Amino acid sequence: MNELPRGHRLKHYRVIAPIGRGGMGVVYRAHDDRLDREVAVKMIAGLVTHDAIARFWREARAAASVSHPNVCQIFEVDECDSGIFLAMELLEGEPLDARLARGPVAVHDAVPIASGLLNALAALHGRGLVHRDIKPSNIFLTPHGAKLLDFGLARAVEAETVRLHEGGGALTEAGMLIGTPLYMSPEQARGTPLDARTDVYSAGAVLFHMLAGRPPFAGTSVDLLHAALHSHPPALEGPPAVIAIDRVIRRAMLKDPDARFASADDMAAAVSQVSLAPGAAGPAAVSAMTRIVVPPIRLARPDDEAAFLSFALAEAVSGSLASVNHVVVRSPSIAARWDDTTHPRTMAADADVDLIIAGRLLRSGSQLRISAQLIDAMGTVLGSTTVDGSMNDIFALEDAFSTAAVSLIQRHAGDDGGTFTMTVRRDVPASPRAFELFLRGSEEARRLDRMKEARDLLLEAVEDDPSFAPAWAALGRAHRVYGKFYGQRQLNVARAEDAFHHALELSPDLPAAHSYLTHLEAEMGRADQAIARLLRHAASHRRDAGWFVGLVHALRYCGVIDASIAAHEEARRLDPNVPTGVEYARIHEIVTPDAAIRQAEAWRPGDEIGGLWPLIAFGVRTERAVASIAAFDRSKLPPVYRTGFDAIVASACEPTAIALEQLETAVTVHDDPEGLFFYGTAMISVGATERGLDVIEQNVLGGYAAVNLLEHCFAFDAVRGTPRFARILTGARRRNDRARSIFKQGGGATLLGMH
Repeated sequence: MNELPRGHRLKHYRVIAPIGRGGMGVVYRAHDDRLDREVAVKMIAGLVTHDAIARFWREARAAASVSHPNVCQIFEVDECDSGIFLAMELLEGEPLDARLARGPVAVHDAVPIASGLLNALAALHGRGLVHRDIKPSNIFLTPHGAKLLDFGLARAVEAETVRLHEGGGALTEAGMLIGTPLYMSPEQARGTPLDARTDVYSAGAVLFHMLAGRPPFAGTSVDLLHAALHSHPPALEGPPAVIAIDRVIRRAMLKDPDARFASADDMAAAVSQVSLAPGAAGPAAVSAMTRIVVPPIRLARPDDEAAFLSFALAEAVSGSLASVNHVVVRSPSIAARWDDTTHPRTMAADADVDLIIAGRLLRSGSQLRISAQLIDAMGTVLGSTTVDGSMNDIFALEDAFSTAAVSLIQRHAGDDGGTFTMTVRRDVPASPRAFELFLRGSEEARRLDRMKEARDLLLEAVEDDPSFAPAWAALGRAHRVYGKFYGQRQLNVARAEDAFHHALELSPDLPAAHSYLTHLEAEMGRADQAIARLLRHAASHRRDAGWFVGLVHALRYCGVIDASIAAHEEARRLDPNVPTGVEYARIHEIVTPDAAIRQAEAWRPGDEIGGLWPLIAFGVRTERAVASIAAFDRSKLPPVYRTGFDAIVASACEPTAIALEQLETAVTVHDDPEGLFFYGTAMISVGATERGLDVIEQNVLGGYAAVNLLEHCFAFDAVRGTPRFARILTGARRRNDRARSIFKQGGGATLLGMH
């Protein structure tokens, strides 16, 4: 479209000068002779068919009807010999993209901009319209707040934006306009119907860009469309306000629209709850973490003697890389299913990473060589190197591999060593043999049925090097798991606790030791101690999702369910694939029969069983729920676990006498207060009320303070008014109150971004 000259008349508007150009036309400063004021006039280009013109007029009238302080007001829509134009208020300030060209936006400035944008979207959505092209250039920063621009793309909620043909490119129908790929929602990329949640997604992407100084994703248009469908934005690190905002961003940008904020108003409410302390951090304090995965090392040829190195060496290198600044490392376990035919783009999307460090190992006698590549999320090889070592000193090989990996990352980032630097590692084995035994034991410990063999190897490791903390931590877990599921429970609990204390004396910040110890403490009625300990360490080591996984567990045992779920959200913010056990916490929110039935009916094979079997204990007996629990494959469960599971199945499927017999057996072989609480609940559901209360009381006193269930769940309606139940509830509340006090005093709410 050619620019109009100064003085050109568009009815009663006189052109003064062009002030911008966009995909839909040129914007001019103009004078409104009728009302003697300056306005912005936008000439609309690209309307070449009768249908397109008619559609534009319908949508323009609807957009002009939106009146809101955060919306650029449209005064008039008209046409003349020069074409169709919009007359709008003339704004003072600059568009957000111009501001972002100078760097990130400070937290205390980004929050009001986001609030203004969301308020504008709420007004637009209230008129039944979806903007569909939320991006920085369509957000104007004025002295009085943010203004949303360019309603030329706004459509009624049932309109589509773009659909992809099989080759991956974008096709538009006549008159159809596409949103901006950098901020485009998955449903826009798929061409499925849109609603207000599409704009919520894009608002989250813009908020990320403001804080991080870059969009959530990068690459070509095809790369961006793939990312919109399959990838998550990297987690932001910074002060507590940033963590809280980042959790809002991640919810806004979830792939499933049903899981996002239901409306712009809901997202605005979440943003408004972010606490901005005086002197909230500026742009330099916020950064997007680089996400890395080291898949199991590929063997160049079958090699039984070196096979244990595949997974164990990847785990060891991942642990070393976790100490690198501004890096978050995914567990190799998520990569175990990948093979040589898997495209790196699929790996990166599945693991939610930016970079892959792929290694291939070749052994010749005692000599080892690892060929390593640094690969980005699109499959581009960014660098490569080789590392040589020996079977006689595997730790030296791991150390050299870790150092080479950091060097590859630094070279790719153009870093001089000041950003991506590895801290000095204290957890170093004194002998190559101790490290090999540790790796072999860790590999065996990945299978519950090999826990005895794992324990024996780890015992050898600590005998060979009593100062190697990771081996003590792994040995503690092996003792605990073996005692819990296979025998000599009390002896192994004592051995486990001793091993964990050895590990933490040697390495007080060792995440694995804290994680394993948390499970032991919870089962021994000391979950409140675990909460205090985890909060202390997580505050200064918050890039590791493991601390927050531990908090999910400990807080649940103490009945602090809102915080347990917040800890899950924080763990998933750092690593969307990490298992947290949150399904057990969410059970505490189910208090009505209808809610329990809906949850049970929604369970599908492949879902975590923790979302189903407690519902059966509550007394849910729908045909689908009973069939699902009965069909669950229990053959690979450890004997003790299988006994308990069989008892829950019996409570749903067998006569009362048989069900009670199996539940009694489960109670005698278990020592976990959480499992025992639900076995007691199942006893109540089949009519053995007093015996069920015996078991529940013992395990509430033993450490499982399920306050919300006891206060509200329908499963206890028949006993809630009895003096005995009141005594049980009082004990649970006392333990819950103590845990909440510890959580508050430890700064838990701030750490988790809770309001």
